[in-house]
Amino acid sequence: MNYKEKKILILDDNPEILEMVQESLNIAGFSNLTSVQSQKEALEQFEEKSFDLVILDIMLPEGSGFEVLKGIRKTSTVPVLFLSAISDIEKQYQGFELGADDYIIKPFRPRELTARIRTALRKYGHSPSTFEMCDLHVDTASGVVKKGGREVFL
Repeated sequence: MNYKEKKILILDDNPEILEMVQESLNIAGFSNLTSVQSQKEALEQFEEKSFDLVILDIMLPEGSGFEVLKGIRKTSTVPVLFLSAISDIEKQYQGFELGADDYIIKPFRPRELTARIRTALRKYGHSPSTFEMCDLHVDTASGVVKKGGREVFL
């Protein structure tokens, strides 16, 4: 899998953490990174661009990573990892119940972060929600099948 092509959105209100995450991912071969520091910026970027993976902090000055995840899940099944200083198990459960794929507690090891990202991308890459075969377009996430551009009711 070519990680250089993968687009990753990173949300953290701490510029030092953002820089460390970006540097770690660059060293690991990821180069298409977008970093933001607020809930609003994250949701705007997600609406404007498509991403292969999203990394979210929970505690933000205005809003939370949980709200960002809710917004993402309205339209996408992209892998989402929480990277948070909150080690409370209930918050971890909340993140998973909202649709997070992983939860990493700060402080973290950069190599562990990259390993978990690669795992999430492999899982996501092997089971796409849409595929085409001959004249059929199948979207398993929405349950829609189209043949020749027209929906087939099953």
